[in-house]
Amino acid sequence: MKKNFTSICLLSIALLPLLQSCKKEDYRIPDYIPREKVDLGTHKLVSITLGSGDHTIVFENGLGTEMKIWVEPGVFEALAEENQVIAYNRGGYGNSELGPEPRNIPRLIAELNEIIETKSENEKVILVGHSLGGSYVRSYAVEYPEKVEALLLIEATHEDFITVVQDDENELVAGIRTECPDKIGTIKEAEQFLEAMEYLDTLPNLPDVPVIALASTKLENGITQVYIDQWLSVQESLGEGLSDFTLIATENSGHQIHVDEPQLVFDAIRQLLE
Repeated sequence: MKKNFTSICLLSIALLPLLQSCKKEDYRIPDYIPREKVDLGTHKLVSITLGSGDHTIVFENGLGTEMKIWVEPGVFEALAEENQVIAYNRGGYGNSELGPEPRNIPRLIAELNEIIETKSENEKVILVGHSLGGSYVRSYAVEYPEKVEALLLIEATHEDFITVVQDDENELVAGIRTECPDKIGTIKEAEQFLEAMEYLDTLPNLPDVPVIALASTKLENGITQVYIDQWLSVQESLGEGLSDFTLIATENSGHQIHVDEPQLVFDAIRQLLE
């Protein structure tokens, strides 16, 4: 059952952290982490890979954030000590070329699959997705279940939490164009936000693999307890039909749990590796 949330909630969750990131000092990935361009035929995406092992962990960024969001708090390198870890910038982010449009979910998960096929040394991967990136890896798991070992969904966008109309999408795009005009990939994905929610609404349950969902219960930026209760409800629904599902709530982090509490993310991934 869809919740009657408006663009105010949409912007507080999806847009506020993005607009804040436009204004803060930029973080640079250390030079000792090699960058590589993966040629998809139509365009090239920049990726980073570290480590080796029996497990491959692939990180999917949220709307407006780049692969450095996993490196800066130390999660990427810590996990690379015993595993292969992969992160990348989607089309139009950083030095990744934009690629064909529209930048919708079917295209994005096909490009994610190209990254996995090209870079992963294991047949299956553990996918970690934040916010809108969480909905992308969820979609990938449904499309390519045979390639997924486990999922970590961090504050994953959910179609049953907000009712989006065209005016909401327009407001989201306008806000990004005003505050972050150079974020072309972000703008192009935001232009598909309504379509993304419609796509997610068609998805069946996740394949029966271990899944952990991390959710913020921090009361900030106008978020109420009613909002939190409904947010936890839709996050819990991600586990429908699964034999191994865990919902972990934290009141110590905002929407970007991997930035505020990287150890919580690290521990959750370690749990999936057991």
